Amino acid sequence: MTLYFCLLFCAFLVQAEPEPSPQENVILANASSVSEGFVTLSFEEYSKQEQPVRIQISSDSQFQHLVREFTLTSQSQVHLSGFNDGDYFARIVSPIGQPVGKPAQFAVAHRDLTSATLLFGLGAALFAILVVCLFRFTQKNN
Repeated sequence: MTLYFCLLFCAFLVQAEPEPSPQENVILANASSVSEGFVTLSFEEYSKQEQPVRIQISSDSQFQHLVREFTLTSQSQVHLSGFNDGDYFARIVSPIGQPVGKPAQFAVAHRDLTSATLLFGLGAALFAILVVCLFRFTQKNN
């Protein structure tokens, strides 16, 4: 009977994957500073454990002020938007509520209204030029 429990315990140890240490990065942000309005968080190594992944995003490094919290299944990355300007921290939380690895840090700094308006105007002008060129070339071919 003791041999049976010993073998069962050894089988459990072989099957169980160790949790990453608190010093490892298991979640990464695509950039440290974001101005486009979205950020991509990747957690490929942790998603291979075939468990739902719980992610917390906070405006402070101690995670006292959670901005978002959600659970994902069968994903290795997520694209997020809708953040106000400021610094943010993202971490993975184990099913028992313990943080896993080091948190990822990213900053959001949206473009000012003048730059956004200038970029929109430039895009609109290029679109208008394209429409005029297409119209003229179709008229010449007829």
